[in-house]
Amino acid sequence: MTLEILNSEAGFAPARNADRVISLLLMLAEKKAAAHQASGFEDYDDCLEGKVLGLVGFNGSAKILAEKARLGLGMRVVVFTNGPVDADFCATVGYRQTGSLDELLMQADFVSLHCRESAEGQTVIGAEQLNHMKPEACLINTQCAEYVDVQALVHALWFETIGGAALDRDAVPSGLMGAVKHCDNAVVWPSAVGRRPVGYADTARREMVA
Repeated sequence: MTLEILNSEAGFAPARNADRVISLLLMLAEKKAAAHQASGFEDYDDCLEGKVLGLVGFNGSAKILAEKARLGLGMRVVVFTNGPVDADFCATVGYRQTGSLDELLMQADFVSLHCRESAEGQTVIGAEQLNHMKPEACLINTQCAEYVDVQALVHALWFETIGGAALDRDAVPSGLMGAVKHCDNAVVWPSAVGRRPVGYADTARREMVA
């Protein structure tokens, strides 16, 4: 499996997607805090400061997201990609590059996907990868639906082997949408307004008004 760097000009609005992931990070943290408080854990810390954000792929939106998470939220950043990264820059700002996807999954409190599969239809996060995540960790996919085995993800959410997940609506197969929405530890983003297909502006306006 090869993870390619996404060209930040190839149909994506990097800053918009980074902001969307930040919103989902905050929503997941609040959901987790509410769940712990409902279970009687009043002292649960929902602060994102010091938490580890794992970036799978390091494209334009991932770079913007990393800086916002580091400077704005005080998060630590780890990166996994088989593509080129600026090692000097990462070392200067404190990002750490892992040698494998499994290594990133075992360290991260939040995992956000920013990669493109060179083999069409191949899954990046399946049951095996979910088993490598921390029990409290959360997965975020605002990109391609094929990146995540959603059925395996629903199983992990139902049995609480991971802490939560946030998915773009377009990243959830229609047959599994009901199952995802019934997970108390899941968030579904209403639309992929971070992408810029033909008619992007009109589509975005319609989504905002709807």
